[in-house]
Amino acid sequence: MGKRKAVSPLLASTLYVAIAVFVIALVLTMATPFFQKLRDKAAFENAKQMMSNLNSALKEVVAEGRGSTRLVSVNVRRGVLIVDNESNTIEFRMKTEAPIVARSTMIREGDLIIAEGDDVDVIDNGNVITMRNSYLEVNISKVGTKTNWQEINLSQIIQGVYLVKENTFFDGTVRMRINDVYENGTGYVYAEMYGRGLPRGRAVAHLVVNGTELELVITLPSYADFLIVETKEVE
Repeated sequence: MGKRKAVSPLLASTLYVAIAVFVIALVLTMATPFFQKLRDKAAFENAKQMMSNLNSALKEVVAEGRGSTRLVSVNVRRGVLIVDNESNTIEFRMKTEAPIVARSTMIREGDLIIAEGDDVDVIDNGNVITMRNSYLEVNISKVGTKTNWQEINLSQIIQGVYLVKENTFFDGTVRMRINDVYENGTGYVYAEMYGRGLPRGRAVAHLVVNGTELELVITLPSYADFLIVETKEVE
């Protein structure tokens, strides 16, 4: 006959309580990030509605002229509200792990711009568009306008790339061609948006190459040490 070990009722109860407490702690540990993301999403939706209300109130005041006023309720549950007199914008910023907006993207909903990331500045320097983040500073030729198309050499659009962390300029050669053949076209180069603290910078070359109208887009994402270059035909 095999040996049997007795377990006292007190010890058994202690084990049961310990196991129950461990299970509760495990559930709470797994559930906390989930509830945190739910809370962040709720705070984001609240902020979006608040910004929409502010935008509507500002439009009404402008339309009615001097002396017009509106009372708008502002309730910031999380994040910060920034009124920037220099750029004439109102911003709401919040750090979150919730997948509200894809990384380094922007979405327009009417006058509202919803974006992820804030590491890119895009500056108009006359004939040069400067895009910079924590790793790169890229200078791009601003050629022509929508009503004044000019000759464009694709390999000369990027004037220079500065490596911020290394404190030096990229000394290589930048060559861009369409279908590995065409390097020249006619059109204009512009920035998608100017500003500071943007999720990305985009310079667009709208041009005709060998009879085909297309756009060459140079993108600098937030916190990236690389550029993305894409082309697409204009329909």
